[in-house]
Amino acid sequence: MTNWRILIVEDEDDAAVPMSALLEVHGYRCSVAGTAAEAMVEARRLRPDLLLLDIGLPDMDGLDLLQRLREEGVLTECRVLAVTGSIDDATRERCRDVGCHAFYPKPVDIDLILSVLGELDQ
Repeated sequence: MTNWRILIVEDEDDAAVPMSALLEVHGYRCSVAGTAAEAMVEARRLRPDLLLLDIGLPDMDGLDLLQRLREEGVLTECRVLAVTGSIDDATRERCRDVGCHAFYPKPVDIDLILSVLGELDQ
């Protein structure tokens, strides 16, 4: 399903922009938000099929953002892949508690994301 709508929530442009461009080359429709506030607006507009969510955002914890979007019903059918600079046991547990499907340390490899998307398409 390469027509997936993907929202990349990442405050580092040097990570978000190339990821978006590479996913678009593979046929995915991508949008990028650099803050939780931007992500709230974009998620409501886009209704993404997949959310690539940075946990460490400048204006709100990414997992708190995810919880708010889920409570609003914005992400009812959305898969969520969390990414962070460091994943400890407490972060893993929080990711599971708020409904992340998977979590990965930064930097996330595009081949890994494409592999996950391929598995989700089956």
